[in-house]
Amino acid sequence: MKQNRALKKKNLKILIIGGGIAGLTTLISLRKRSSDAEITLVDHRDFHLKIPRLHEVLRNPSPPIKIPFKDIEDRFKSRFVKADISLTRDAIEGIASSQRLIISGESIDFDYLVLASGLSDPIGAPETPGCLSLKDFVEGDLEPLLNPKTKTQKSGGDIVSIVGAGPTGVQFAFELMDYFERIGDPRSIHVIDAGERPLANFPSRVSEYVLDRMAQRGIKHHPCQRLVSSKPRELILEDRAGSQHQHRSGITVRLTSAPPFTTFPVNLFGQALINNRSFTRVYITGDLAQFKGPIAPAVSAQSAVRKGKLIASNILKSQNWFPLLRPYLHQDRGYIVTLGGRDAVGWIGSRGHIVTGSFALGLREMVDKQYDLLLEGIDTFIV
Repeated sequence: MKQNRALKKKNLKILIIGGGIAGLTTLISLRKRSSDAEITLVDHRDFHLKIPRLHEVLRNPSPPIKIPFKDIEDRFKSRFVKADISLTRDAIEGIASSQRLIISGESIDFDYLVLASGLSDPIGAPETPGCLSLKDFVEGDLEPLLNPKTKTQKSGGDIVSIVGAGPTGVQFAFELMDYFERIGDPRSIHVIDAGERPLANFPSRVSEYVLDRMAQRGIKHHPCQRLVSSKPRELILEDRAGSQHQHRSGITVRLTSAPPFTTFPVNLFGQALINNRSFTRVYITGDLAQFKGPIAPAVSAQSAVRKGKLIASNILKSQNWFPLLRPYLHQDRGYIVTLGGRDAVGWIGSRGHIVTGSFALGLREMVDKQYDLLLEGIDTFIV
């Protein structure tokens, strides 16, 4: 009992691995509610990337999508360590027992460990020969990427192909159309879709709206086509019958998901479940968390924010003599995809409530602004 009482009084040491949306939400929420907690953040890069706003690189050459972790460190009185950490379930079990993690030769003790490294790295996906990726847009110069010196109709140089018809692929298709029109060099935009319709995980009415807007803008949709291989100015596509054909493409942007890392089962409170055992000092949040319960959280930014806030709350509640932890029972309240700078579509409240046009665009901009404010320490999210 004396040892437990001492733990309640000392400053908490919290180690967060992963500086994505869930990891930073956990850090910020902890700092707002505990001024004396010792928080260490570990990530493999030097900056936080605002993933929901990646498409904005096509509107602004220097959009504010990178937040240096040094700024986060100073703003929220935490410590940042740059390191690439990948943990297995067996490793977590050992680390949880010792409450210590060795990072770059340094031993870091913790009272609570938070794993928030995400399912996959959106700009660290394996490169595909002949294709651009998100990494090129985030770290490269748009002018040489999108305006190669040689562009002829015969070589397919006027065709820009987007491989992937999820939210990122759809948003990039419309942003690229706007970009080329803005610089006075219109191109033919093609969306290569392995599924039958774009935004396949959305209500069908959302997909229908997107297809209608694609037709109006002259964006060509190629359903049920899988990318087999690629090289400069040529793709090999395969339909569901196994038939392959060539597709000319001057510029190809591959925006399909990177292979996912292993997810980790957690209980309703976000605590790790390893070999059917709950580890009360290890929390897993963000896309890594595989919740055991009635709700299957979506892989989305809003879900990451809610999970991060839940983990922070439960860590601090654990310090009470009779902790009443809060379960994760949230479902997504909506998802909106932009279609260029003047249009958007999605659902809000329930999947049957479809919003479009300027109203949907305004809602999307409001949510993006909420996250910007959170990174400044102003929490306007309602959980």
